[in-house]
Amino acid sequence: MSLIDIPPHGTPIFVKIKQDRSEYTSKSVNITNNTANWTEPAEIKCMIAAVATDKHPHPLRLSFRFEDASGKDFTRYGIAEIDCTTVFHEKVQNVEILLSNCTYNTKFRCTIDVNTSASGQPNSLDSFSTPKSNSISDFPSTTTNISERSVGALVTNARTGGTTVSFQAPKQPYELAPVPISEKRYQELETQVDDILSKIIIDSAQM
Repeated sequence: MSLIDIPPHGTPIFVKIKQDRSEYTSKSVNITNNTANWTEPAEIKCMIAAVATDKHPHPLRLSFRFEDASGKDFTRYGIAEIDCTTVFHEKVQNVEILLSNCTYNTKFRCTIDVNTSASGQPNSLDSFSTPKSNSISDFPSTTTNISERSVGALVTNARTGGTTVSFQAPKQPYELAPVPISEKRYQELETQVDDILSKIIIDSAQM
């Protein structure tokens, strides 16, 4: 990932990536030819809506910051936001965003690769605790509720300088059945069970 059209500056720049309770802070890089490039891996746990029409956006916020001369503080430079739901459902590959809250016309660029292969089991359909880590392998697949999917990694590819976003969705209920079963058959059995339970409830109420 990279920033282009940055004015000369005497100190390095870094990015803090955040969504909900998850966050990642990159190492600082120097500006060369009005450009900042990040090549080290970076990962953050994200959430996306299960349907594209969901009215609740799940933006991934990238805050770019200049170190101060001491290296202990910073000055905010600008912000980029990526809509994870749009990226997933519209299969976005290339992103170019003009920074907001920025005095200059600086652009953020990255290349996105969407990978929906599941990894691990969801901890709960209601809640999860998000670990912090710089390691790609440390993030289990989790979800906050039935209408949302978990998203795996925002990874910077060191070979291409691009950015890969890996979406890791939790397995669907029929995939967790003790024996192999199709989604259609699972839905049929689920309907039959619901009908039986409804009949039991009605019969009990009439006794």
